[in-house]
Amino acid sequence: MEEVVVIGYGRAYEDGDYSRTASVANSAPRKIKYDEPDKNIPLELSQTQSATEFKIDVPYTVPADGKVYDITMLTYHIDADYRFSTLPRQSKDVFLLADLKDFSQYPLLKGSAYVYLDNVYQGECEIAPDFAADTMTVSVGRDKDIAVSRQEVKGFTSKKIIGSTIKVQKCFEIAIKNNKPAAVQLSVIDQYPLPKYSDIKVDPTDNGGAEVDTEKGKLSWHLTLNPQERKVLRFSYEVKYPKSYGFTVE
Repeated sequence: MEEVVVIGYGRAYEDGDYSRTASVANSAPRKIKYDEPDKNIPLELSQTQSATEFKIDVPYTVPADGKVYDITMLTYHIDADYRFSTLPRQSKDVFLLADLKDFSQYPLLKGSAYVYLDNVYQGECEIAPDFAADTMTVSVGRDKDIAVSRQEVKGFTSKKIIGSTIKVQKCFEIAIKNNKPAAVQLSVIDQYPLPKYSDIKVDPTDNGGAEVDTEKGKLSWHLTLNPQERKVLRFSYEVKYPKSYGFTVE
């Protein structure tokens, strides 16, 4: 992976007014921090307490055809750390994420961004800088070379009625295989249910070696997968609830 580029474009409308914009780019493995952005066109950049203003020195003619025209104005080079992440309970896809470091020093604005990997368009994402944090995460795209599956283990799943209480035991298995020619770092996120009522009890009987966030019912594994390596994760939990509820535990 040589380059990841995230670009937010300025837009020129029929009246010639230009919206504010910022362009963001990261080049790996270079670790260079620029005090000033690359100016793609001659302009003056000024920042106040409430706004970022661009004074463009080159005149542009915008056709009165009702269309939107894009103009690249600035390019910032920002260091990033890359990681893979998957939530197999929701999707079998694995996503490549870029953590942009020290981004608060750049005048990034909230809005849509187009994401490119090795000059190939990956899709759109929303840039919503949280300047209280040190890092902003951007989803670069899906990676089909890492396969993930999640299924219920029937032999370890049961449902019993004990008096006026129903006890359900659930067990799930997550299989991951790295089909890449290089090792990868992968975060796997899953979840066990959290009760909304006090008479429903949930007990994670086996977390499968995951980090557990009991407030969110979140299970997290951080794996290193060598080329062609396959790993299997298994976790289970038990739910007890009154028979009068009559719902299904997933």
